[in-house]
Amino acid sequence: MKINQLRDVIAVANKGSFRAAARYLNMTQSAISRSINELERDLGTVLFDRHARGVLLTPMGERFVQRASLALNELQRARDELQQLQGSYVGKVSVCLSSGALAKLLPGALRSFHKKFPDVTLELIEGQYFIAETGLKEGSIDFYIGPEPQGGVDGDLVVEHFYENTLVILARPGHPMLGAQSLHDLQAARWLSAATAQTDEVSQLFMAHGLPSPHVSMFCKTIHTIILAVQHSDLVALVPKPLAQFGISLGLSTIDIDCSVNSPRSVFIRRLGMPLTPAAEYFSERLRIEN
Repeated sequence: MKINQLRDVIAVANKGSFRAAARYLNMTQSAISRSINELERDLGTVLFDRHARGVLLTPMGERFVQRASLALNELQRARDELQQLQGSYVGKVSVCLSSGALAKLLPGALRSFHKKFPDVTLELIEGQYFIAETGLKEGSIDFYIGPEPQGGVDGDLVVEHFYENTLVILARPGHPMLGAQSLHDLQAARWLSAATAQTDEVSQLFMAHGLPSPHVSMFCKTIHTIILAVQHSDLVALVPKPLAQFGISLGLSTIDIDCSVNSPRSVFIRRLGMPLTPAAEYFSERLRIEN
């Protein structure tokens, strides 16, 4: 089994056909077919079901691609780590941060990271845990910071408490409900939730105060979309305090009423038993300093 065969099988799985994978890897279709055929003979199993319109992974293929992705990502991390330990600060750090974590932690950490590791590529993914889960397990994402997943995580990941969340209600300047004195006054408002439909914190907030759940008109999870939606509509948004502070810096307002609710704490999640590269470790430390 060769590294290029792992690369080839992952490309075919991701692109859905030998032709598309060959274009992506700048190879001939016959070369990539030969590589996959040799790998299948070596493994003694078929990895792909071939069809006229493309290929589909077999159950064995799905298992193999998951392991192959992890192996290739770890090999790349190993290369990055050794080069960084020898003073050659190259490679890549990939992290997933929730909108609240981005607003709270990133501004102060980014400059110092680029100063220390100017030639390391930083990939930032904005989203919640479900977006990062596969990448964490496959090794393509170094770590995640954001709300703790309600269902917990698998045993191959480790969870550390990072910070508690405080929620704030964000609205545009001149919003007709800026003068609201209680949640009861906001039951008729059009709500935006920065959580997911499955973990709707707006409904949880109202229920915690003995009130019926209001209608949530919009769910979104990126800073830019949340800010734009609140700026250009009568939506009110229940967001983490750092995100609200960012919105205020752009001219938005807050509705100052009690938003006490058992909001999920924010956590740091990474793969169990696998050290971060020096660059990823440094970036995580800078984010902790900003906490």
